Amino acid sequence: MKHAAVLVLTVALTMPCPAQVISDGLQSVGGGGRSVYIPTDAAMAKAEADRKERADGFLDPFIALMPKGAVVLDLGCGSGWAGAIMQDRHGFDVFGLDVTPEMAELAQQKLKRPVRVASFESVGEVNTYDGIWASGALLHVPKAEMPALLGKLVRALKPGGLLRILPQGLGCLEKI
Repeated sequence: MKHAAVLVLTVALTMPCPAQVISDGLQSVGGGGRSVYIPTDAAMAKAEADRKERADGFLDPFIALMPKGAVVLDLGCGSGWAGAIMQDRHGFDVFGLDVTPEMAELAQQKLKRPVRVASFESVGEVNTYDGIWASGALLHVPKAEMPALLGKLVRALKPGGLLRILPQGLGCLEKI
């Protein structure tokens, strides 16, 4: 029996933390004693352009290991940018999952299909995916819960499937 592969890639952080990147492009919204800051339209447009510029090199190693028409779970899909590239440029069948309804809605627009709003622990499929893309998503999982979650994710993979974990942003957490 061919087993699933787990590929862990630790990325050396050579760019500023996200808060530093957009700190000049924030606007204050809200009221009632609360300060909420969101990126300006210009900051969002720059971030999207930067992301598109880096996307191909970022996804290439994963895409190269996937079969034609791969079924992929974009775990913690966020706005859906990675899933959309895999789907639109490479013909993959991408399913998104994110815990945040607002992010899932954005991903749904890009993927043009429903995106599951659920916790990572809800993944219960067996032998379903050729690959699982977890770009920074597992940062949010407590260390004590990681072994059980990784077991679920590996079971969700087809034999020979690939779980790609990219824990970018870890350098930012060390500064907190």
